Amino acid sequence: MTKYLDEYIPKSKQISRQVQSDDQKLKFNNILTCMAVVVVPVGGQTMTGVHLTVASTKNTKEAEAELAQALQELQTAAGAGPLDAYIICSWRFHKAGGLGKGLKKLARAV
Repeated sequence: MTKYLDEYIPKSKQISRQVQSDDQKLKFNNILTCMAVVVVPVGGQTMTGVHLTVASTKNTKEAEAELAQALQELQTAAGAGPLDAYIICSWRFHKAGGLGKGLKKLARAV
């Protein structure tokens, strides 16, 4: 079943605003200036994704805390073991924050 993801909001009760996993399809809603981050266990098929906004990838303390929480939730949802990460975005909107470094710690390949 397709999982729909909207902008991530920490501790949100709306499932579409949380980290989600599916082995068939993840659909990221309204991703013009936002970012889709997906991790997949090496040799696995289950995708785990989060929909991040420009606000969550800025170089500020609040954004860094939100990003750290999102990456931790990705790691927890994807499970133990090595991961591959995929980023779908316009990188110029997100390159100033710590996402690149965070994903390199989380995944074996980005």
